[in-house]
Amino acid sequence: MCGIAGIWNRGGQAVQPEVLSAMAHALHHRGPDGEGVWSKDSIGFAHRRLSIIDLSDKGAQPFVSSDARYALTFNGEIYNYRQLRQEYFADDVFVSDSDTEVLLKLLIRFGKDAIPKLRGMFAFAFFDVVEERLLFACDPFGKKPLYYAWVDETLLFASEPKALFASGYIKPQVSPTAISDYMQHEYVAIPNTAYQNILALPGGRSMTVTKNSVSIATWWRPNVLPKSKITFDAAAKKFDDLLGQAVERRMVADVPVGIFLSGGLDSSTIAWYMRQVHPTSDIHSCSVSFDEESFNESSYADDMARALGTTHHNFVFTRSTMRETLQELLPIIDVPLADASLLPTYAVSKLARQYMKVVLGGDGADELLGGYGTFDAYEIANTLSWMPGGIWKSLEYAVQYIFPVSHRYFSFDFKLKSFLRGAQFGSPENLEVWLGAFTFAEAALLLSKSPGSAKQLSVEHHKHLHLFDQASLLHIQGYLSNDILVKFDRATMAASLEARTPFLDTDLAEFVLRLPVEYKRHKRILRHVMQGRLPADIISRKKQGFGIPVGKWFMQQGSIARQILTQERISAASVFNYSLINELLLAHEKGVQDNRKKIYTLMMYQLWYEYWIMGRIVSPRPGWGEG
Repeated sequence: MCGIAGIWNRGGQAVQPEVLSAMAHALHHRGPDGEGVWSKDSIGFAHRRLSIIDLSDKGAQPFVSSDARYALTFNGEIYNYRQLRQEYFADDVFVSDSDTEVLLKLLIRFGKDAIPKLRGMFAFAFFDVVEERLLFACDPFGKKPLYYAWVDETLLFASEPKALFASGYIKPQVSPTAISDYMQHEYVAIPNTAYQNILALPGGRSMTVTKNSVSIATWWRPNVLPKSKITFDAAAKKFDDLLGQAVERRMVADVPVGIFLSGGLDSSTIAWYMRQVHPTSDIHSCSVSFDEESFNESSYADDMARALGTTHHNFVFTRSTMRETLQELLPIIDVPLADASLLPTYAVSKLARQYMKVVLGGDGADELLGGYGTFDAYEIANTLSWMPGGIWKSLEYAVQYIFPVSHRYFSFDFKLKSFLRGAQFGSPENLEVWLGAFTFAEAALLLSKSPGSAKQLSVEHHKHLHLFDQASLLHIQGYLSNDILVKFDRATMAASLEARTPFLDTDLAEFVLRLPVEYKRHKRILRHVMQGRLPADIISRKKQGFGIPVGKWFMQQGSIARQILTQERISAASVFNYSLINELLLAHEKGVQDNRKKIYTLMMYQLWYEYWIMGRIVSPRPGWGEG
């Protein structure tokens, strides 16, 4: 796992090594173990290394072929590299035992056709000096990021936008169309970014750049058709085999490998398979707990750690921790993201880094196997789509007075009010409303300038599919790709920790996507496979996301939200309408409305804008956010 960056001046201007070094330095957190720079006339690569496989200097990057014709800089891991090496290069001489060298040889021999052979997570840049051709590619789900920008004839790329800014070629300027996207979804959807003239390469895509052309191709996409004609028992057996293989692949490392263990079904399942791979090894597990009981899963995590024999560590996340975490993350997280679980994920990543260099997690299972309540909501709302929007709106207003606001984790009133709020809209906007913070109309009122047009998911080419499969693909294309995986990459890499996601193994995901819906709904096949392996209460547990009790914290006097969303700061940024923000805060503080998601979304954008666009170094006074 690493950070990569580079420059190609297609006009012929030489690349300066010190510029490449500056770009690499901006990515130090992604790879504190070493730095490498390579340049050849007008092309140059930079690399920061987090040593995972082949810890020797022989595995350092950028990696250049023996004839100096080809160069590669690569972020990620190729889990099947040893099999690929044996299959295609059994007689070749290698200078390292790294997956990077195998990837380089594959690209030299097969070009773009090498990409589907890879099983892993990756973003890479590969240059042919003779043909002057640059190839980029990202893994199927986009677990590893790749950002790029054009400045006239100069192409810049990096694992994070901050490295592009470090080059001196481009300055951070806000994209005028991104704000509405962020306000609705809590993120800016790939390939767009929050920055003007900076794009991100989506998962499953490759990009080829020559002196005179640029082309982007799709080499992988999630498909739910054709459906597999397989019995449930046979499907469960294959699911078991593929998930076991996925975990075993992700245990390949020359450093300690551990697990984020929440005590939920998904992470407990991964931990169980890890124990099968290493029955006697010391496996470390880490979790986060909260002093708010309804958010706290620590007892389940403790029970699972004892059952599986892991050495367990727990971190208690408090209001004070939230303040400290925000201060640490502001200089690192250069994209606006309003997923509050980013903060405890970073906190537990710092804890984990004391005991491991690679961590496995359970992300991806919910999107593939219908683990979110939004799957049921999507099917119910679409089945009742004949009801006029006005009826849903009237019901929403009614329940506001019938059910008082509760800030317990996913309380009944929160779920009911959220459902009625989203059910007023057609597909897929209803799903976006449930997962996001603001509707487009609400965002337009809050913004001081026109919000422009919003980027939305499309359901048109999914309309012939079962509603469950529609919801699965929409979750994968939206929430998973733009939120969950971005959060997981940034939070872990900020702590110099590599994170791996077995449920998103390509072979496993392709199999699961094509299973009959009745095998997947409510994680039926997963629960079936884990019967007798995990405690019954873990298997039957309802989904609990990785949230933090910000709703309760925002109600307290002098809250962190009040200290960030002040009239002075809002006016200085000139993004939001302060009077409406104050109304949201007052309604929340009085318990009239649950505005936690809206407040957090506004707060995180304000902080991002101040730091990355205005250049304001935010150094809060002692007690900032403690209340």
